Amino acid sequence: MNSKNIHIDLLNTHISEYGIEGLLPQNLSTTLLKIISTEFDNLQGKEDKSATVILNTILLLTKGELSSADDKNIDIEAEEFIDQVSNYGLAITVEEIRRAGLINISIDNLPTLNNILDTNRDLIATGNDEAINSFMKDFEK
Repeated sequence: MNSKNIHIDLLNTHISEYGIEGLLPQNLSTTLLKIISTEFDNLQGKEDKSATVILNTILLLTKGELSSADDKNIDIEAEEFIDQVSNYGLAITVEEIRRAGLINISIDNLPTLNNILDTNRDLIATGNDEAINSFMKDFEK
């Protein structure tokens, strides 16, 4: 079994155990957080350009948002989907920085299923000014 299949199996196991909320960065296992982070790095020009776990995650989050609607189809514009992928990638990066202890985010400011893909979601963090400034410089590139 190749690594992408193993990663999808890990994702599916995680979702079956924790539900759709398990896809929020703060609820990911360290292993899944690293897998998704690596896929985002790969999308930015490194060797393996596959993003199977990321794409499945975004589609599941989008479907999860639609789960109460009568229409179960996912109809999304390409630009909106790219924004959602970018928003999720930012949330993954922020979670890695939070787990490293460089920033603090109150539980009320962690992403939710309702706002994780929202471009207008506010992020309020405290911590080491140098770490936050470094993160913002990297993000602006």
